[in-house]
Amino acid sequence: MKKARQHIFLVLAILVILFPVTAGGAERQSSTPNTSDKIDPLKEMRLTIGRSILPEGGDPQVLHGILKRGQMVIFDETPEEIPLFISSAILINTPPEPIWSVVSDFEKFPDWVPSCHSIDTVKRGDNIYDITYSLGFKFIFLPLYVKYTIRRYDRPPLRLDYIGLGGTIEKTYGWNQNIPVDDGNTMFFYTTWALPGSGLLKHLYRKYPFLDVGISVSAGIVYSKKVKERAEILKGEEKVELMDITQVSPEISKDEELKIMELLSSRGPVQIFKEPEEGKPSLVSTWVTFAAPPEQVWADLVDYENYYYFMPMMNGIKVLERDKEKARVEYKYDINIVFFSSKIKYQLEHRYHEPGRITWTNIKGNRYVQSGSWELYPLNDGKKTLALYQIHYDTSKLGFLPKLILKVIPEGKLAVNSYLSSIDVRELRDWIEAPAELRSELKELKERERNLRWQEWKRKRKEQILGQCDGTTSPLINKGGK
Repeated sequence: MKKARQHIFLVLAILVILFPVTAGGAERQSSTPNTSDKIDPLKEMRLTIGRSILPEGGDPQVLHGILKRGQMVIFDETPEEIPLFISSAILINTPPEPIWSVVSDFEKFPDWVPSCHSIDTVKRGDNIYDITYSLGFKFIFLPLYVKYTIRRYDRPPLRLDYIGLGGTIEKTYGWNQNIPVDDGNTMFFYTTWALPGSGLLKHLYRKYPFLDVGISVSAGIVYSKKVKERAEILKGEEKVELMDITQVSPEISKDEELKIMELLSSRGPVQIFKEPEEGKPSLVSTWVTFAAPPEQVWADLVDYENYYYFMPMMNGIKVLERDKEKARVEYKYDINIVFFSSKIKYQLEHRYHEPGRITWTNIKGNRYVQSGSWELYPLNDGKKTLALYQIHYDTSKLGFLPKLILKVIPEGKLAVNSYLSSIDVRELRDWIEAPAELRSELKELKERERNLRWQEWKRKRKEQILGQCDGTTSPLINKGGK
């Protein structure tokens, strides 16, 4: 299944500007305390300071086992005041202290954080710092500049929280968290949400609402990978042998995996992915919970014609062949984003393996999406559904401009693939959970009115999520992180 690929170019273009975002630590030596203003970090950073990566009941050792398979992206759609938090998770082959050293050594940031020119720091109190980032990048032929300020509250070596104070990035919230595990390694989580402050970026965010997801996903994936590389280099310089982190703890069971994915995906989609072998497609696995029984989810998954009413920029969809065992479907997209436009057409052959599995293969047209599958698992006595969405991407099949950008930022391949899968499952989930009368209404509206009505439903769904969720301020799962 292939849906939001039309957003690739814009996400990549802005990724080259913003992916350093708000990570890092403060330069202690260059600043002096300023206690004239009373700062209460517990109040100022109320959106992040009590939040946990895992809901209550989650086992960090199981999460550790999953992280051995590859990097993760965890969506949390339950915070108040903002749309969501996006956490990029990676397993780093060091204890927490070297990681904290990396994100705290600002003098060396230009050595490993692309586009970072300078950083100014003012100490505002005990472990509280105001940090101004100055970034610059020449994108193809266009020079681009970013400057913004955050306030950070540090609790070394396990936790920091931050809030934006203005600039090119007007609002931002998030935290970094190190969770040590028994084998001497660390689960590193970079969590963020950001809203631009400059005129151009504001305009782009208004016109393309998906950017709040795309940029945060891209920034988190790339930054956490850079932190891992840097921390492991430092450990290697200390002549400490790096272990094979895929072999240091026992495999988790399927039941353990399903339990933790049920907990995590109750807040939003959860993704697992890793870099492919040279010349091979990459696999992105996305877990999502549908507030609907498996039978309804299955029916909507195979009702391909309805994709037209909620998938972005879909220009047409046609079922060419269908029976009880398979369907051949043609998808058309009309892409027009900023100065990048293209028309895309391809055919997928879907095969049904009831009661809970659908697979598909690209048989004609653009080959960026190679193959994929859905697997459905009943929850709550069949009242809800936990689903695993897997898809193979081949970025070598993208157009000229996206491929040019990926040469500048090769790490962006995983970021783009992750982002696209998240769009697929979130749009489909919202459609499945929408009332039947709304779905009928959308089919009768013209495109502009339909999009406005669809966004209105999404806002209402957010209110419903906030009204139903619990445990979002449970204690942090690492003992030293409070």
